Amino acid sequence: MWSILLGVALANSGVVSGGAVRGSAAPRAPVDPSLVTSDMLGWVAREVPAHGTDQARTDALLRALSARGITPDGQTRTGEEVFVTGRYNCLGLATLLVPLARSLGVEAHYVRIHDLETPVDTGPTVVVSGHVAAAFGPPLHLRVVDPVPVRSGQVRAAEPLTDQEVMALYHVNRGAEATLAGHPEAGLAWFSLAEELASELPELWVDRGVALRHLGQREQAQAAFERAIDLDPDHGPAWRNLARSLAEQGDPEHARQVLDGLSGRLRRDPLTQLALGDTWALLGEPARALRAYRWADLAGGAAAALWAARAEVWLTLGDPEVAGRCLVRAERTDPEHPRVVAARRRWLAARGGIDARG
Repeated sequence: MWSILLGVALANSGVVSGGAVRGSAAPRAPVDPSLVTSDMLGWVAREVPAHGTDQARTDALLRALSARGITPDGQTRTGEEVFVTGRYNCLGLATLLVPLARSLGVEAHYVRIHDLETPVDTGPTVVVSGHVAAAFGPPLHLRVVDPVPVRSGQVRAAEPLTDQEVMALYHVNRGAEATLAGHPEAGLAWFSLAEELASELPELWVDRGVALRHLGQREQAQAAFERAIDLDPDHGPAWRNLARSLAEQGDPEHARQVLDGLSGRLRRDPLTQLALGDTWALLGEPARALRAYRWADLAGGAAAALWAARAEVWLTLGDPEVAGRCLVRAERTDPEHPRVVAARRRWLAARGGIDARG
């Protein structure tokens, strides 16, 4: 049975892969993010009692790390870099905690938390960063150390990861960060290193596809998205990116088949619905776009981009009055969101530059 240990003496973790924390260039060989140094081992020996139960000693480890003032910033680092800088994302924190706990003789594992997949918009497509956590104890009685809070009614599902898979995910994250920082060639180099370590991670193929798309290699990008779907038929970002790529490549019938074939679980994902609505709009089917946006709203996705998307569709339908009401909702949420700014500019152009809203 899984037992969840939430936020033990730690701040909430950033999950999203952001801009590159260092230079984006990939190393020549894979990096092991879980390596520990003699300084780290000496610190553990000073801060954690040599005797006591495993739980008491791991709790002491967490308190000692908290006293160091570590805080989340969403960037991917090795465990050693987290120890030195005091900054972490979920994967970096896990690659610090697991080897330090093992140095104490405590059984420690990596796990993936399935309900915290985090897609990051890169325009029409998204890169994805999985959520990795540390867990202490035997497999049937794990204490999962996860500083991300559980939302009301949220069900958590955790799956063990091998050390090799975590090494690969480190490289996937670094590749995604390089791509987001405007260096897709460097991203592809990171993804190649990840493939050497674990070639069957859907995140690897989704993020590789995004990098390829940025380089104009659309057929190769489509193949990467399809590979991710082969590995995980319910992978929302892969489906979203594939449908969008097909629509943009002038294959509307295939894109429609992809959109119509999505499973019920994916249809309940607000971000999927937003992306599906955008793709239906691109295919010239505004009614189906609005239906997708409505499902996104019902699922809790009433964000600025969603209301801006609705405004764009109503402008396409020739109804600037309804579009204006949608734009008001978008601006209340985030008036500076790039999609809101673009929708506002288009709405003003449709009205001859006159803002007649109340």
